Parts: sequence; C-alpha cells; structure tokens
Amino acid sequence: QDSEVSRANLYREVEKSGREDKSNISTDYGANLNLGYRLFDHLELGFNILLAHTTDEEAIHTTSDFLLNEPGTTLEQWQLHFTERAINNFQFRGKLELPGLADSQLDWVVNLADTFQNEPDHRFLNYFVDETGNYTLGAASLPVPSYPSRYFREITDDALNAKLDWKIPFWFAGRESSFKTGLFDSQANRDFREQYFSYAESTLFDVANPNAYLNNPAYLSYTPVWPGPVGTRIGTNYNFIRTINLAASRPYTASSDVSATYWMADVGALPWLRLIGGARLERTDMQIDAFASGNSQLQQTDLLPSLSGVVSLATNLSLRLGYAESVARPSFREKSPILNYLPDRKLFASGNAHLAMAAITSYDARLEWFP
Repeated sequence: QDSEVSRANLYREVEKSGREDKSNISTDYGANLNLGYRLFDHLELGFNILLAHTTDEEAIHTTSDFLLNEPGTTLEQWQLHFTERAINNFQFRGKLELPGLADSQLDWVVNLADTFQNEPDHRFLNYFVDETGNYTLGAASLPVPSYPSRYFREITDDALNAKLDWKIPFWFAGRESSFKTGLFDSQANRDFREQYFSYAESTLFDVANPNAYLNNPAYLSYTPVWPGPVGTRIGTNYNFIRTINLAASRPYTASSDVSATYWMADVGALPWLRLIGGARLERTDMQIDAFASGNSQLQQTDLLPSLSGVVSLATNLSLRLGYAESVARPSFREKSPILNYLPDRKLFASGNAHLAMAAITSYDARLEWFP
C-alpha cells in the first residue's frame, strides 16, 4: 500500500508531508462448535467452543520530505512489526423451567476464556537526513522513539464469568408481570511482560542500508582492551561497538473480581403504563502488583438503582423514560503504576495508581413508532 501522507497543526499549517509505503501479511484461522440438547421437557443445555488465532506481519516506511521546523531535512521512519493473538473461549449454558414453582425459570451461563498477545520484536528506526546525506539519530525533535529501538511485549489474560437468573411470573391487576433476581461473578487475571531497548548512535549506521543497524548481530559484539604496559595490566576494558542507550522493563500482574446480585420487577401497572425497576448490589476488588514500581488496589461496593417506564400513547406509538446508575472501572493498564511504551501510539504512557471508579447517572427518553 502506497499513499501520500501529511499532518497539519492547530493553525492549519502543514507540519510535514511525504510518502508512506506499507506491506502487511495477515493469517487467520479458527474453529467454532455450538451444541444444544433438550435433556428433558423442561431442561435445555448448551455448549459452545470458540478458538481463534491471528498473526499480523507489518513493514512500514515513511519518508517525509517536507518538515515545517526542519527545512531542507528529510525524516525517515522505518517500522517492522509482528503480532500474534489467540483466544480460547468455552461456554456452558442452560435453562430449567419449573412449572411446579410458580412457573418460574432458571437460566445460567458459565464462560471461561483465555487470550494471548505476543509481539516478539517490534523494531523502530527514525532519523533525519540533510541535503548532504548526513544523518542524525537521537534528536529531541525526532518522533518517539528518537533512538533505534526494539520492543518486546507479551500479555496473557484469563477470565471466568458466571451468571444465574431466576424469573418468576405473576399477574398484577390482570396484567402479565414478572419478578427477576440473580447472581453474577466475573474474575480476570493478567500477566504483562515487556522489554524495551534503544541503542546509542554509532558510526556503523548506513543510510543506504538502515535495516542492518538492528539486524546485524556482529554490531552487538565487543573488543577487549588491556590497558597499561605488558606486565602491569590489572584489568580489562571492553569496547562495545554499539551500546544500549535505554533499557526498560516494567512488568505487572493483575487480578479483578466483580460480584453482584440484583432484584428487578416488570409490572403492568396500568393498561397504558408498564414500570420496570430494581437495584444491583455490586462489589469490586482489583489488585495490581507492578513489582519494583509499586502496587495498586481498588475495593468498592455500590448500590445501583434503576427505574424506567413505558407509556403506550397509541397501538403503534410509545414513550420510554428511564433513570439508571452505573459505574466505570479503570483498566489494568490505566491503574498500573508504571510507565510503558505504547507502540501503536508511538508514545510512553504512565498509569495512575490513584485512579478511582467513576459514578455514572443516565437519563433516557425515547419515542418509539412502529409503522
């Protein structure tokens, strides 16, 4: 894929423009199995398996021959990226009708999933070339990373979700209604590993063959030097052809457990009015261990009410009004107390161990027409 690329600032000035060449190879395969069986007249069971695996190989070369703040200079950006992802998901579900218990019904779902993401060697090479062919590595004005870099990342997640619902129908003033209650639990665990290396500038960089800078293992060797006259040497110095400018590794492990119970009623209050209301009691427990960078945790219990009503204005026209409270939790990465590199954003991002959950209040009004 070849394309012309440009970027403008807030003043609509073109900051840079040039050409981007991109090559991508994607491989996907998977399997899905869905089984359902009615074991008895009032019992249904189901089982589902989903397996998926993807790989992406990407090479990007961007040449920006116009730079607003670097006139007469060309910006060269190279990137080589391989990503492997896999997901294994297993689900067991069931429905049990209980005609002898007020015609109630039990529904349950148990879901087990594990995911994996591996980026074994993401390579970056950004540099300036002036009109005479001289190059510059490590300049502060270069895009991140400013030094030739290699990034390794591996993320493993596993989750277990279970849900049980019990629905009891009843009649209110001659209109069909129902009461519903249930339990929910969601457990998740993450193991995050990363390694980031950037290399100091060396005279071995070849503008005509920039890939050799990160590909040639001979460039990572060293030469031993014994200082002083023969017979008086007391040590050895090692001269490395290329040295590491920055090495960063900020792993963490994390776990979360969200458990909840709820009660709700769906009542035909009047011939033209239906009311749905209830509450959810939810407990959140999140633990993050970032080793040398510190720890983070989040523990909170919330009572979350909701109420909505449906007004039938006509046989094909209804008005819905609703109120609900909910919460939003920070992700593992957002709350982990580490500074890590985001290769897709080309920047370093810092988590915040002090992030709290957000309380959300929602109001809803809808007019529905069924022609």
